[in-house]
Amino acid sequence: MKNQDNATFGHMVWKSLSLFIPVFMLIALISQGISLWAQTPQDKIGEIISALKNADVQIQRRAAGALGLLGDQRAVEPLIEALKNSNEGVRAEAAWALGKIADTKAVGPLTDVLKNKNETPQVRREAVEALGILKDGQAVEVLIQALSDPTPGVRARAASALGLIGDKKAIDPLIGCLKDEAFVKSKAAESLSKITGQNFGKDQEKQATWKAWRKENKDK
Repeated sequence: MKNQDNATFGHMVWKSLSLFIPVFMLIALISQGISLWAQTPQDKIGEIISALKNADVQIQRRAAGALGLLGDQRAVEPLIEALKNSNEGVRAEAAWALGKIADTKAVGPLTDVLKNKNETPQVRREAVEALGILKDGQAVEVLIQALSDPTPGVRARAASALGLIGDKKAIDPLIGCLKDEAFVKSKAAESLSKITGQNFGKDQEKQATWKAWRKENKDK
């Protein structure tokens, strides 16, 4: 009972203080992951969304992260727009936030990020991870393409994302990843096990075992 009273009191204090705390301070506190701030009054969401267009890119970046932590659906379209921001950090934070909110409206814009050959590795990594969280089959083809990304971190996250989606079209490309760098092939093997229910290991020499199994189970 005491814990419940404390929680109620904390919420009341938060609601009172939040009316007076500047929105930029709110953004900073939310970005630090302080759980109380997840109870941000709804009238503050609009102000945080507006901060995505602030002249200070650090405020834009923190606003995007805060919106992801808050998980309010009203932030989806503004965050999609933020994927076009000129600042890499803002774009990366927006992609991460869209994954946290997990609205399927973000699938198309996030796949567009991966199709952009000029996009940075940091933003591609966050976009790939967000698509894995969204678990939408529309992203499978672009994630398979991401298995050939020049950045190992992107390839590893793409392998993990495909395992979360579970589409069998990813099996052969993931088998091909078993000759990649250690942490990439580790993620590929984990995803292969998720999709197929088999566990033949992650080492390159196991690639032949996976291929043999795949040949026998092509239609399954």
